[in-house]
Amino acid sequence: MAEISKQALAVANNTDFPNNNAGAITPAILRSFNTSMIDSTVNQTQYNTNSGSWNISIGALNTFTSSQQPQFTNLNAFTASQLTINSGYNASTSSFNTSISGLQSQTAQLSTFTGSINEIRFQNGSPQYSTRLNFGGFISASFVANVGGLIADINVLQDGTKLNTSSFNSYTQSQAVDFTTYSASAAATFNTKTAFNAYTASINAYTASIDITISNLVAFSSSLDATYATDAQLGAATASLINSIATKLNTSSFNDYTQSINTTINSINSNTGSYATTGSNSFTGSQTITGSVYGNVVALNVSAYTASMDLSKGNFFTLQLSASQNIRLEASNIKPGQTINLRLNQATASVGTISIPTYFDFPASNIASASAVTGAVDIVSFLTFNTSSIFSTIIKNLI
Repeated sequence: MAEISKQALAVANNTDFPNNNAGAITPAILRSFNTSMIDSTVNQTQYNTNSGSWNISIGALNTFTSSQQPQFTNLNAFTASQLTINSGYNASTSSFNTSISGLQSQTAQLSTFTGSINEIRFQNGSPQYSTRLNFGGFISASFVANVGGLIADINVLQDGTKLNTSSFNSYTQSQAVDFTTYSASAAATFNTKTAFNAYTASINAYTASIDITISNLVAFSSSLDATYATDAQLGAATASLINSIATKLNTSSFNDYTQSINTTINSINSNTGSYATTGSNSFTGSQTITGSVYGNVVALNVSAYTASMDLSKGNFFTLQLSASQNIRLEASNIKPGQTINLRLNQATASVGTISIPTYFDFPASNIASASAVTGAVDIVSFLTFNTSSIFSTIIKNLI
C-alpha cells in the first residue's frame, strides 16, 4: 500500500471490514489496511529534523521582518507628506489655469485694441478731431469719420532740399544722356536700308520658287486631263460591256450550264449515304466494305499508377506493366456497341499486377488478373451495351 488521505482510510475501513459473520475479514486485507495506516502517519524522525530547519528559517524571517518595520514606517510617513504636497500642487495648478484663462482674455482684448489704433487722426476745423486716417497697407490710406479723442498731432513741413531746380535739372540732364545713347543704339539697329533690301530680295526669291511650283502643278494637271476618258468614251465602254455580258450569258447557254450542274448535284446526292467523312460518321442501313478494315492502336500511358483508356480514341490498346508495381485500369467515354481489345505486356524483370474496377464484368471462372510470368502477353476483350458497364474476358499467357 501507499500513503493515503484520512478520508481514504475511512472509506477503506468501511469497505474492508464488514461484519465478520462469514469470515470476510482475511489476514491479507487486515495487513493491507495496517500498511496504509503506517504509511499515512507522520515520520516523526524526518519531521523533527525538518522542524529544526523550519524554525531557523522562521526565526530569520521574523528578524528580517523586524528590520524592515522601520522602513515601512518611514515609507508611510513619506507617503502622507506626498499626499499633502499633491493637494497643494493641485490647488496651485487650478489657480494657474485661472490665471492663464485671464491672460488669454486680456490678450484677445489687446489684439482688438491694437487693431483699433491702426490710424492717424487729424485736427481739422471745428469740432476738433473730426477725421482720421486709416492705413490699410504700405501706401494706401483712407479718411473716415472720427470716433475717438486726440491721439497725436501731425505737422507737415516743406523740405526744399528734396526737390529744387538744381537737383531736378541734374536728373533731367542724366536722363537726356541715357535717351541719346538709346537713340544711337536704336539707329544702329533699325537704320538699315541695306538690311531691308536684303530681306526684300529673300522674299522675292521665295515667291519666285512658289511661282515655279505652281507652274509645274498646272502642267501636271493638264497632262492628267489628257489621260482621262470623256463621258462619251465611258458611255461607249459601258454599252460594249453590256453587249459582251449578254453574249456570254444568254438563255440557251445558261440553261445548258444550269442543267449540267443539276445533273452533278443529283449524282452527289444519290451517293452521299455511301461516303464517310474524316470525322465521326453514323451509318444507316447495310454497308458493304470491299477490302480490309483496321483500327488505330493506342499505347496507354501510366500516371500515378493509373492507366486511363479513352474508348473514343480507338478500339485497340496496349499496356506495358511495370516490375513489382500494381497498375489500375480506368475506362472513359463508354458508348453502347463497342468492341475493345487490350494487350497486356508483362514486365521482363519481375512481374507486375493490374487491378480493374467493378464496372468491368468478368466471368466468375475467369477473374481479371495479369499472368504472373515475366514477359507474358495477355489479351483482354471488352463489349459494351450501355454507358455504365463493360463485359470483359481475358486470354492469358499467349505464346
